[in-house]
Amino acid sequence: MEPQIEPQRPSRPQQPQQPRSQRPQNSSPNQQQRQFRKSSEAVAHLPVVRRSYAREVSVVFGITFLVVGLLGFVIPYFLNGHWSYLHNVIFLVAGAMAVWFGVRSELAARRFAYIAGAFFTIMGLLGYIGGVPGEATIANPVRDDFMWNFIPGVLELGSADHSIHLIAGVILLIGAAMKFKSRARRDILDT
Repeated sequence: MEPQIEPQRPSRPQQPQQPRSQRPQNSSPNQQQRQFRKSSEAVAHLPVVRRSYAREVSVVFGITFLVVGLLGFVIPYFLNGHWSYLHNVIFLVAGAMAVWFGVRSELAARRFAYIAGAFFTIMGLLGYIGGVPGEATIANPVRDDFMWNFIPGVLELGSADHSIHLIAGVILLIGAAMKFKSRARRDILDT
C-alpha cells in the first residue's frame, strides 16, 4: 500500500488589514475570537511600562482640596480646623493645581505630588514643632496646645490643621513614590 499524498493547498496572499471602522460588522464569533487572540498576543509582547499613582492621587486630592476649601467658606470650623478666607483660598488654589497637573501628564503629576507633599508635610511638622498653647482668634476659637499664628487674625493653624496637612502630605508623597506595572494599552495596537 502506497501512502496517498494529499495535494497541498495553494497559499492565499495576505491581504492588508482594514481599519476597525471599515471592517464588516457581520463577522462570525470565531473570527472575532481570532482577532482578539491576535491582539492579546501582541499586547503580551509589549514592554511593561512603569507608572506611579501620582496622577490618580493628584486628581483625587485636588478634588478633595477643592471640596474642603469650599466647605471652609460655609463651615469655618469644618473638621475642627481654623478655616479662614486665606486658608480656604490656599486650599482652592492647591486643589485646582493638583487637578490640573494630575490630568496634564504623569511627570507633571509626579512633580506636583512630590512638591506639594513635601510642602504639606513640612507645614504639618512645623505646626507641631513650633506651635504654642493658645487660642485662635478666627473660625474656631478654642484653646489648642499647638497653635501656630502664621499671620495673626488671618491665617492661624491648630492641631487639626497640622494633622490634615501631615496626612495630605504623606499620602501625596507615597502616591508619587509608589509605582505599579501596566501593559501598553490596546489602542496603541490599532494604529
